[in-house]
Amino acid sequence: MRKIYFLLLFFLFSISCVYSQVSIAVGGNYSENFDAALGTASIAPYTNNTSVPGWYITSANLNVNTGSTNSNAVYNFGIAGTNPVTDRALGAISTSTTHRFGLRLLNNGASDITSFNISFTGEQWRSFNAGTLVFEYQTGTTVTSLTTGTWVPFSTLDFTSLATSGGAALDGNAPANRTAKSGTLVVNVPSGTEIFFRWTRAGSSSPGLAIDDLSITANGGVASPSITSPTASAITISAATLSANLVNDGGSSITARGFVWSTTNNDPLIGGAGVTNIVEGGTSTGTFTSNLSGLPSGTT
Repeated sequence: MRKIYFLLLFFLFSISCVYSQVSIAVGGNYSENFDAALGTASIAPYTNNTSVPGWYITSANLNVNTGSTNSNAVYNFGIAGTNPVTDRALGAISTSTTHRFGLRLLNNGASDITSFNISFTGEQWRSFNAGTLVFEYQTGTTVTSLTTGTWVPFSTLDFTSLATSGGAALDGNAPANRTAKSGTLVVNVPSGTEIFFRWTRAGSSSPGLAIDDLSITANGGVASPSITSPTASAITISAATLSANLVNDGGSSITARGFVWSTTNNDPLIGGAGVTNIVEGGTSTGTFTSNLSGLPSGTT
């Protein structure tokens, strides 16, 4: 009985780990404002991909910071000021060590993702010398490290400090200390593979820079329409009745539907050599039929 109980616990634990993976597919959206995910208390220790599913940091702990602390770390920023203390942001201060945080996503859809619309608010929580929160990404079958592999920069989403002198706490929710960032990242993420987005704060005596209100939408290319049940009936020496079922439009408007035939081309396509195109006339999904006549012998 004890062994069975242990195995049950292990099985349940394994399932919970699997479900901590964050997934996205074409047409899907991921958003995070960090309010509920981080809360107003420190997370110590912080466990990557578990404390906040999908999120990784380079600090052992994720401590709260109002901007008053300039110690080197990744932080959960927030203060009761312009907004309530429950309005949180994820960011970092680097004084001697480079710090990073990032989001790992799995494409669990059937189609390749070809681009992402990404937006967030960059917030500055501590002033000092000029600094930049650098945005990069990496793709692969399994990408789990913030510090290894090949990272590709996308400077459109870099966030540069707004206050560049002094060394004091700032309210990152105040309009003067925040700015909206957005861009479309064109990158191919095949079905079943991953993409890792990361933000890096490097350099000494750095400002406190963070992100909030993150939104990511996955886009795909135009899919091919799906046609099933092509049939030919009532075949004579010079005529035939052709039919097929246009199951879906592939996400685009249908401008024409019909058939092609040829006596010389073994793979007849619209515009191909020796190919005749017969437009049926409809512009919707469903079954369509055309009666062809005047066909020479050997028509395919």
